[in-house]
Amino acid sequence: MLFVINVLLTLWVSCAEGQVKPCDFPEIKNGYLHYQDYYRPYFPVELGKYYYYYCNSGFVTPEERSGGYITCRREGWSPSVPCLKRCHLYDVENGYSHYSGRYRLEGRSVDVQCNHGYSLPNGHSTITCTEHGWSPPPKCIRVKNILCSPPPSIENGTIKSSRFSEKSKESKPGLYPHGTKLTYVCEDGFKLSKEDGITCHMRKWSSPPQCVGLPCEPPPLIDHGVLSHELDSYQHGEEVTYNCTDGFGIDGPESIKCLGGKWPTPLECRNSEGKCGFPPPIENGDITSFPLPTYAQGSTAEYQCQAFCELQGDKHITCRNGQWSEAPKCLEACVVSEEMMEMHNIKLKWKYDKGIYSKTSDTVEFTCKWGYTAKTPRATFRARCQEGKLEYPSCE
Repeated sequence: MLFVINVLLTLWVSCAEGQVKPCDFPEIKNGYLHYQDYYRPYFPVELGKYYYYYCNSGFVTPEERSGGYITCRREGWSPSVPCLKRCHLYDVENGYSHYSGRYRLEGRSVDVQCNHGYSLPNGHSTITCTEHGWSPPPKCIRVKNILCSPPPSIENGTIKSSRFSEKSKESKPGLYPHGTKLTYVCEDGFKLSKEDGITCHMRKWSSPPQCVGLPCEPPPLIDHGVLSHELDSYQHGEEVTYNCTDGFGIDGPESIKCLGGKWPTPLECRNSEGKCGFPPPIENGDITSFPLPTYAQGSTAEYQCQAFCELQGDKHITCRNGQWSEAPKCLEACVVSEEMMEMHNIKLKWKYDKGIYSKTSDTVEFTCKWGYTAKTPRATFRARCQEGKLEYPSCE
């Protein structure tokens, strides 16, 4: 009897958590797990487990601390990058920055102004904090040969010709000297938004033109079908839909799109005899029965939602004149995030679990952590779940 209970509990947990894959031991780059040698034999671990970790010298947590908690989530360990480089910006050689003497985290950029006649090695005006420090280094070098990288490509167009400055022979392969001008040509069915091309100026290209699709004439007519709307001309990217008369249906896409002044060949309206194809799929839900290739007039299909999702609309759909009635929706549940609560200095008012699931329209109550006061209006501490999204209040 005890064995049966254990099996049922295991199956229930697996279903409730959507058969989430357990988390393996977190190999923290530029950091390490607290007591990692002790905890290592206990991995993999289930959803919700969390451990304290430390970052190596020169690295900090996303909250800019020397250590923090890493938690097993559905998508893996959170935070996904536990330890970030902390870059200190000293004086910029041959230039300056308003961020001199301050720190920035990995992934953040700062503006740099070089002195006249100097430039950053990449020709840009920003440097970025990376895992290995500033990139490029905060050093402005004297400009000798000002070159542009390969020109930007444009959709539905290619480079037609170029005109180099007199120093073109000195340029390196794939690079273009200051003053180079390039023009583009568009594919059939497209035209340039401007004709002046692009110019290389101080290692930067001017903004390229776009290849704009030409308009289309009215789309072709089909037997036993009518257009959703009729115009004298249609813009590039505009769609029209074919609606078949009673007793006829389209086995495939009902809409076609104007692309480069041309319409694709539409499908035919065929006698459907009132039959329907597979029931339409819905997000976070499935039909309860094995799907059939065709359904007779008047047939029904039933939907059910996945765990923690809420059904909106009629769970049954009906085949009428070769078309299914409107399918219901499965509204996604909200998952209260311990990481988000930590970020906003709040906690659950009535629960002390690591996580909580809430259906759409359910209310979750929060309160400030000890030592913090409300930053957002008190009404925000009663957050309402809306289709998987939850607005968190803040304390400071």
